[in-house]
Amino acid sequence: MHSASKNVLLGASSSDALVDDKSWGNLVAATKMPHLSIEPIARKPRRRLSKRAMTLGAIPRDLLKPHALLVRGLTGVFHTPLPTPMLPDGPFVAPRSFAHLALDVLAARFTSTLEAAVSKIFCAGAGWQLFALLASSQGLATDSLGFYAMTGIGDALGVGLGHIAFRAFSRFVACRADVELRAEGLVALWLGSSALLSGTAWQYVVNTASATQPFAALLVWTGSLCGIAFFAGLRTFRAAYGRLGMEEPTYANMAADRLLAISVGAGTALFVATDPATDCAPLAFLAVGPADSAALAVAKAGLATCIGFCAAQSVQNLALPVGANWLDSAADDAAASAPPPDDEDTSMASMASWRSGTNRRERAERAEPEAML
Repeated sequence: MHSASKNVLLGASSSDALVDDKSWGNLVAATKMPHLSIEPIARKPRRRLSKRAMTLGAIPRDLLKPHALLVRGLTGVFHTPLPTPMLPDGPFVAPRSFAHLALDVLAARFTSTLEAAVSKIFCAGAGWQLFALLASSQGLATDSLGFYAMTGIGDALGVGLGHIAFRAFSRFVACRADVELRAEGLVALWLGSSALLSGTAWQYVVNTASATQPFAALLVWTGSLCGIAFFAGLRTFRAAYGRLGMEEPTYANMAADRLLAISVGAGTALFVATDPATDCAPLAFLAVGPADSAALAVAKAGLATCIGFCAAQSVQNLALPVGANWLDSAADDAAASAPPPDDEDTSMASMASWRSGTNRRERAERAEPEAML
């Protein structure tokens, strides 16, 4: 290219000094342009790419190879320091997956299971059987609506009165100042109302399924349907008794109600063994025969429901982590409202109980809006 053309491209007038070849070479090198030309540069035709090719095209080719990624990471090419794991302040807290194995947590769960079995489950079966005897003495058939209603009322009274009597004993005899009888009376009303539904449905389910189903299937049908009835009662009467101070149904307490209904359903399932028409040799000692006295029949009915309830609840006690069992709800609420333990000798289970109480509330607050969506 001539010097005149160079001056025109650089905007130099005719009166300015001409640009020599050395200055032009420096300019071309500085702009990293191998040549200057007014001819249009030929472009390569575009090629359509698939989504996979477009995605992988943005990644360097050597990063697609696992060994290359490992080498680059080890040699520090990425220059991204990994965060140093920091231990939380305070005593060591066991992970949630192992915290439920602590002995004091298991002891608290099985103690609460025994209390529930004695105060409510045994009384539910005994009340159902007592009112069944009363209905039979009045000439009511076992497939009549009157018999269904009578047994349901007996079940409800057994649960409600048993709960309030046990709490009153704990308050005045065992001198437990944390027991509030007004709140416990509301809980007794709530549980008794729910037991009314499951107790009323029990005889109808047994009459319907026993004609065509074997004993094992009869257990499943009875436990499932009566458990669903009890769960429906728990959710319905939470809303009905909300004005009285009962905790209204939420996503957080739905899980606890569901687990409680499963254990109660297992108790109603084994209650089938009290029917002498069922043929089950291992559970023959629970069958209520015509020669049994009223007291013995009531005791067998209560024992059958207790065995079924405790069997299902024991599985939950051993399998579920801290904060996931419905028996942990009251303990977690009390622990979450208290300050964290700061003693150096604090056990892992007590720390996990306090931590799970706060975490359970946070998880429930996050999960409830998602469930509503």
